[in-house]
Amino acid sequence: MNKILNTNYIERILKNVITNLSITSDNNIVINANANDIPKVLQFLKLHTNFQSKLLLDVYAIDYPQRKKRFELQYMLLSLLYNYRIIVKTNIYQDQIISSVMDIFSSANWLEREVWDMFGIFF
Repeated sequence: MNKILNTNYIERILKNVITNLSITSDNNIVINANANDIPKVLQFLKLHTNFQSKLLLDVYAIDYPQRKKRFELQYMLLSLLYNYRIIVKTNIYQDQIISSVMDIFSSANWLEREVWDMFGIFF
């Protein structure tokens, strides 16, 4: 499936929950969303017929100490059917609690614990 079609579709369907959408130079789709909307976005990308991003490959954080929202939290998804990756990003405060996505992806159990160990981000 054409990624341009997919990105236009994502923008239309999730217009109230995403803040930005782009394609990287290595052809990954990058979605920025509000922290509270991350579970909705991941559920949509996993279950929707046009995306089927069934694998959560990684959850990681990047620390920007100079920013008000200090951490950038990223979720990397893989669609085996369509052979592409989608990165979902959000910016969060240092002491902000984030909803776990373990109910959507069981692999999040280990990945979220690693983020907590390294950065102290609570899920």
